[in-house]
Amino acid sequence: MTELEKTVTLGRGVVLAILMVIGSGLLGLPGLVADSGTAQEVVFGWLLIILAAMPLIQICAGLGKKFPCSGGLFHYAREAVGEWGEYAVTALVCGSFILGEPAVALIGGEYLQHLFKLSDFGVHLLAFLLITVMTLITVAGVRLVSFFNYAAVAILLFLIAALTFYNFNFFTSGLGFSVQALFEGASDLAGFSAGAPDPYNVWKISALLFWAFLGWENMSFGLGELQNPEKNVKRVFWLSFGLTIFIYLMLAVTSIGADAAGIPLPGASGLVELVKFTPPGNLLIWLMAVVVVANVPCWNFASSRLIYASGKENVLPAYLGKLSERG
Repeated sequence: MTELEKTVTLGRGVVLAILMVIGSGLLGLPGLVADSGTAQEVVFGWLLIILAAMPLIQICAGLGKKFPCSGGLFHYAREAVGEWGEYAVTALVCGSFILGEPAVALIGGEYLQHLFKLSDFGVHLLAFLLITVMTLITVAGVRLVSFFNYAAVAILLFLIAALTFYNFNFFTSGLGFSVQALFEGASDLAGFSAGAPDPYNVWKISALLFWAFLGWENMSFGLGELQNPEKNVKRVFWLSFGLTIFIYLMLAVTSIGADAAGIPLPGASGLVELVKFTPPGNLLIWLMAVVVVANVPCWNFASSRLIYASGKENVLPAYLGKLSERG
């Protein structure tokens, strides 16, 4: 066997793409953006980054349909600038995985710290264990990764429903405030009012929120295993984008309502504050940690395909481009 089997269905692809993106960004950013500007500026920041992400999705979908192979960004760079692009992408993306996966695991450890009252050393040890377990799941194969991903998305939807239902007053006030902020901010900007949102703060918030939209480019490394890529590549990208936007906005609106009510959401684990108002309590912290660490096998999946493609093209040692007996 010299090529990966096409075992990724449309459903698996959408779930994989969602979890490539959602994780630490979903649960960490509400607390971080709240400190970067006013609630009105946060609303405009979200709107700006959603609009700015649409061309990114279209570009990823178009390139993925044209080059449905495991190399993904690796092949795009070679087509664009020549052979040196292969080496540049391999170095940059492998470097981002080396830095990114520990960061994701540390955020998962920080959430669980609220349950176990761990020291900093305990959080680091827990992060190491999380990465080890998630890597073993990846090594077990695509089917186990897919099962874990389906479970993580189900948990994610339950988490969103619970946080919204039990904090419905924050959600409704946040929704009302967001709509009002959009209309008032637009009129203030048009009239150059002193109360208009500060464009610099809006840009700063959008730049921070861009973290929440990183991941779709890594989906390119899994397209060589996607069934019926001619039809399914664009479906995977746009369906996952729509569902991700829905999930982000549900939590963003709730967090805006909480912030407007004077409930602080500080730091990367800020949404833990909302759990205090939610009856399932500690169960939700467990679920948050599961969603965060679900990022890790997805990133492992992507990085392994990049290394495989780089090995086949002799950018990395050739033995890395060989498949096991199980494919």
